Amino acid sequence: LSYSPIKGTQTVHFFVVPRWIMILINPLNGFRAQGFNIPVINFVFANENANIDTPRTLEGIIAHETTHTDIIEKFGFKTMISPHWKIEGVCDYVSKETSIYSKDIPLVLDKYRTNQHLNGREDYLIFKLQVQTLIDQGKTINEIISNDIEEPKL
Repeated sequence: LSYSPIKGTQTVHFFVVPRWIMILINPLNGFRAQGFNIPVINFVFANENANIDTPRTLEGIIAHETTHTDIIEKFGFKTMISPHWKIEGVCDYVSKETSIYSKDIPLVLDKYRTNQHLNGREDYLIFKLQVQTLIDQGKTINEIISNDIEEPKL
């Protein structure tokens, strides 16, 4: 993650674990999460089977979750109440991955544009594309996280 524009300075500890341990540690989200982090102690957990039905790699999951820790280190715990699209979009942008196969991206965009329900993985793709749109418009990651920026339409 040396390429990350918000690289933190703290050591992050990674654990690749089976889903049952994810559920035990994080009962609210562990059953569906590919990974999660505990920022106070800089632990990142990744589901050992998270990439079975998704193009996301273990490295991408670790990069995504580590970025959560880096965001909190750099911008503080107030980011935990920031708009979901900003934080998850930045994490997916930095990880350089998405959980959606490229062939399915047009379908997800069509669902988004016609206000159909998106599942969690589809939401994250939209969040990443929204952050990418703002970066393409000249915004920095720091500006996206720090400022009151309206959620862009795709």
